[in-house]
Amino acid sequence: MTKKKRGFLLFCCSMIPGAGEMYMGFFKRGISIMVLFWGIAAGAAWINLGPLLFVLPVLWFYSFFWVHNMKSLSDEEFYSIADDYVLHFDDGKIKNAISGYQGRKWIAAILILIGASVIWGEISDWMISILSMLGIDAEYLWRFFNSVPQCAIAVLMILLGIRLIKGKKQQLDAIEEKETADESKVVD
Repeated sequence: MTKKKRGFLLFCCSMIPGAGEMYMGFFKRGISIMVLFWGIAAGAAWINLGPLLFVLPVLWFYSFFWVHNMKSLSDEEFYSIADDYVLHFDDGKIKNAISGYQGRKWIAAILILIGASVIWGEISDWMISILSMLGIDAEYLWRFFNSVPQCAIAVLMILLGIRLIKGKKQQLDAIEEKETADESKVVD
């Protein structure tokens, strides 16, 4: 249940992304912000992808100012706000996106990439250890082995971005074709 709150405890909770929202009763929004924040932090640390960490301050500021904006609303405005996930997905949309062929394909690709990254890290550690025992300087080899998973993730992100752009263009082209067909029916 949402309840308008003020004070020092709200300020303290708002310092943790998602906690202020949950303190005010917006559990869906709070949990989704918390999962996004800590998921991005863990993912960036795990795959050693530092540039992804630049998203964290944006998410933190969004959470902080959203809570303090809610605090300053009138009671009528505050109680009219529905608790929703940050990305505005309902369970049906998520289920449909994941259960479709394209969704499963991308999830499978991500899981394969994560698994390959873990295996690659273990194999490269063993190879570097063996080369070091043989007296071979393996510094450059270590750098190469360490950068392959990051490059694979970067390529996957580029491919996903291209796919999203092409999908949007196809959607816009289909809308334009439909409008053109509708106009030609009206003229006839």
